[in-house]
Order: sequence, then C-alpha cells, then structure tokens
Amino acid sequence: MPADAPVLTPEEMRELRMLLLWSFTDFSKRARVPRSTLCEYETKRGNLKPARQASCRKVLMQAMVAHSAKIAKLVAGEQAA
Repeated sequence: MPADAPVLTPEEMRELRMLLLWSFTDFSKRARVPRSTLCEYETKRGNLKPARQASCRKVLMQAMVAHSAKIAKLVAGEQAA
C-alpha cells in the first residue's frame, strides 16, 4: 500500500462490508485475508499488516465502485447488469 494511502479504520471497514451485505466469510474470500483476522480487526482486538490492509481496501473500493455504477443505472432508468 502506498505510504499516503489512507488506512481504513475498523469502523469504516465494518460499515463498507455491511453496505455490501458481505459476511466476514464473504469478505475474507474476496480479500484473501483470514476470517479471524478480519473479525479481530473490526472488533478492535487486532491489527492488519499493511499488505492485508491494502488487499481489504482494494477489494472494498472495487466493490463500492461496481455498486455505485449499478445504482446510477437504476436511477437513470436502465437495467442493472
């Protein structure tokens, strides 16, 4: 992760995951980070190494962009793919 990339706080990570309707298992598979590690981070009982933080951030941001595009199409009256 670049030095200037913002780190997602446990609260931000949980909120994004929940907006996507992903369980810890769903998120774990997509980010390739152990489920227990994600759970510990979100509940503030552990930390994420920079590489894992970067993986989580990338997966969440890509999913949010995809969902935003679907929402924009629905608002415009188009059928979402």
